[in-house]
Amino acid sequence: MNPQNRSDGTLKVHLVCWAIFIAYEILVAGMISGQYAHPVYYVAFYALNIVLFYVHAHFLMPSAFDQGKKTIWRLPFLLAVELSLYLAITIALSYALELLNLRNTPLQLNSRFFLTTVWRSALFMMFSSGYYFLRTYLRRAKDEMARAVAMAELNSKLIRAERDFLKAQINPHLLFNTLNFVRYASKRKPEQVDEAIVRLSELMHFAMEKTADGLIPVQQELAQIDNIIQLNQMRFDGKLNLICNVELEDKALQLIPTVLLTLVENIFKHGDLLDPAAPAEITFHGNSGEMLFCTRNRSENSMDTYPSTKLGIANIKTRLNDYYGSNAILEHGNNDGWFWTKLTVKFRP
Repeated sequence: MNPQNRSDGTLKVHLVCWAIFIAYEILVAGMISGQYAHPVYYVAFYALNIVLFYVHAHFLMPSAFDQGKKTIWRLPFLLAVELSLYLAITIALSYALELLNLRNTPLQLNSRFFLTTVWRSALFMMFSSGYYFLRTYLRRAKDEMARAVAMAELNSKLIRAERDFLKAQINPHLLFNTLNFVRYASKRKPEQVDEAIVRLSELMHFAMEKTADGLIPVQQELAQIDNIIQLNQMRFDGKLNLICNVELEDKALQLIPTVLLTLVENIFKHGDLLDPAAPAEITFHGNSGEMLFCTRNRSENSMDTYPSTKLGIANIKTRLNDYYGSNAILEHGNNDGWFWTKLTVKFRP
């Protein structure tokens, strides 16, 4: 809401409250006493009381309570000054109204006059103090809420930044190997250069693309998995042994990006796909309720000489836990020279 609109709204509320209060007091007092004062009399004294109300709330109370330990003596001192000024102005107004013949009764500076004036001022001071404490509480609550919202936004930005960082960690070895292949193919297999560059650019664009809600269609990631497979097949003259089975029942299925891509990349980075008797396997099945993704490859005699840092699996687990919690489980192991992974994701209804 525009600050100007808020100010206008607050002013209207105050005007309405004062109008109701003043009308009620005048009517009740008039019915009890059987007579009403001159309008100027009401204007003068209600103006004085309204000024007292806002001076007390906006100046005296903050001046007293913003001084820490000094509040103990500042508050009673300021109250005494305020009361003295109120009494002096009330007496001056009463004399002025009497001189103008605007009072129903003659002015008498007796104990009743002073007690009535002190009680009247104390009444408005109490109302004003309540208004001050309510206003202070609401302001602090608003500040706390603003800080909480700011912290939530900051945490959200940090989480998004972390996710983007983890998402971007497709290992650079794929890029380096592909570029080396492009340099090699440009001299010996120029017909494959264009295809390799197109597939690599699609893969890199996909890896760096940002999404509003952190999700992408699984179908897009499966297409990039095919790009990885074909790029590596080109590098090894089509000699890689790999079985890939994909069953996607729900074309609208979505997942946080590069999870499947990283698992597939690890096959080519750390696996042995050159033995026809031991092909690597990639299996995917997904529907609207659940997704299952499995990989299996020989872990001995890796085709590439890249030591495993195990960061890829750790990053995937972190991202899955952040987004899906217990609805996503990534298992992996190494049995008899075969490395395997099994990812199960149950989608929220």
